[in-house]
Amino acid sequence: MPIDPVEEFDPLKFPFIADEDNFHEYAEYVFEHLSSVVLPGWNAAIAQVNAKLPADLDTLTANLSGRYLRTVILTGAPGTYTPGLGCSRFRVRGCGAGGGGGGADGDTAETQGGCGGGGGAGAECEVWVTVGETVDYAYTLGGGGVGGAHNSSSGSSGGNTTFVSIGDGGAACSITLAGGGGGETVSDSNAAIASGGNGEIASVSGANAFPVILKEGDSGGVGWVITSADLAGDGLSVGGQGGASTFGEVEASRNTEGDGGSIAGFPADGFGVGGIGAAALGSATAVSGGDGGDGIIIIDEYA
Repeated sequence: MPIDPVEEFDPLKFPFIADEDNFHEYAEYVFEHLSSVVLPGWNAAIAQVNAKLPADLDTLTANLSGRYLRTVILTGAPGTYTPGLGCSRFRVRGCGAGGGGGGADGDTAETQGGCGGGGGAGAECEVWVTVGETVDYAYTLGGGGVGGAHNSSSGSSGGNTTFVSIGDGGAACSITLAGGGGGETVSDSNAAIASGGNGEIASVSGANAFPVILKEGDSGGVGWVITSADLAGDGLSVGGQGGASTFGEVEASRNTEGDGGSIAGFPADGFGVGGIGAAALGSATAVSGGDGGDGIIIIDEYA
């Protein structure tokens, strides 16, 4: 954008009060220079800038590609997502639901015990999606797996989280984040291990979907029991820790020791985390495993 150079100003003609002979002459020179050269030059430059700018700020910002617009968090019931005004692409982050922890059965024999493995974590992803002709997307959030009941049952698997473009059968975008598996259980045992639930995988397809991160969920921790009959001193039963998720906190595993006692598995703290397995020793009360965390989707929109 060319701007005419401002005419050179003579600094020797700057007026000083002490210079009584030339003060008025130099003051007139400075005033004349400002009014006839400097100000017109500034006005011309401003006019050139204004000519290149849109008429309003909204039009200007609308032309700035790649700027962040907003974040949308999807939880709860199934629904439909529609990108906001001006969105040309968005980032999808999310996870499937965590599996439930295994339950633990108290036994009538003082020398036996039970335990449950931790639930596996849901699969995770980070996917960029360009907005094409498809403008609506159906989503479901996986429900957390239920902890194994106190009758020594394994935890159930977490539900899948899905995000699919509408009207094209998912041709533009289809994301499935599988839920984690439920933790196993063992009962009526002197020494045994209950396996944790498996972490599952993420799958992405579609012409407008570009995966950056596809993370398999972490497996749940194993539960184990050794009774006093096989261990010098007191017995020990430990419920497996739930599989970890980027979208939640992992609670420490639960255990009971001595000749008897039981402790239920705690539910997951956050999204996608596996539930904690239960633990029981001797003729203790049977207890349930903890429930897994639900799935979640977080969308960041960009112009």
